[in-house]
Amino acid sequence: MTTTTTSAATSANVAALDFRPWEHRADEWTPPSNAEWASLANPYLITIRLAWLTLFKTKPEVMKIVESMNDDDGRQMMEGFVDTIDFFKSTLAILQNAEARILCAGAAVIVRDEDAAEASS
Repeated sequence: MTTTTTSAATSANVAALDFRPWEHRADEWTPPSNAEWASLANPYLITIRLAWLTLFKTKPEVMKIVESMNDDDGRQMMEGFVDTIDFFKSTLAILQNAEARILCAGAAVIVRDEDAAEASS
């Protein structure tokens, strides 16, 4: 085998994992279409930009912002954070599951090819 023992064991362990395809459900989350993404800039991308800008402010600067807002503004901002977090949690779950499946299948290809090469030598 051409890989080290550590990576071979890791590849073999990952390659041995199995998964079943997801089954569609009537109430499942689906990613937005290309046309829908444009309409999602407001609120999601605006909320992300606001969150990002907030991270570069000091606590006193953020306190000033909070003090300048009325209750409705604060409520809307927090609802925007919650809604955006919920939306992107679903997106993150899709990405993480797809990544794991690609890694598993990739490891299986590597182990299969290494085993075939070893058997032919």
